[in-house]
Amino acid sequence: MFRESLGIAPITYVRHHRMHGVRRVLLNVESRPGVVKNVALEWGFWHMGNFSATTANFSETPPERR
Repeated sequence: MFRESLGIAPITYVRHHRMHGVRRVLLNVESRPGVVKNVALEWGFWHMGNFSATTANFSETPPERR
């Protein structure tokens, strides 16, 4: 039913929700060493390799702040 209603699998929906959460946080925090990893962990991305592969859907990297 989930796929019929939204056109995607439940796990895909959850992954997108988590990625958008990470993105929102990263856009609003000061850049410092380890911040990306810490935010990813807070949103349930336990394996940085999987997180990195998932970020390819956004076609962007975290902003650099000087």
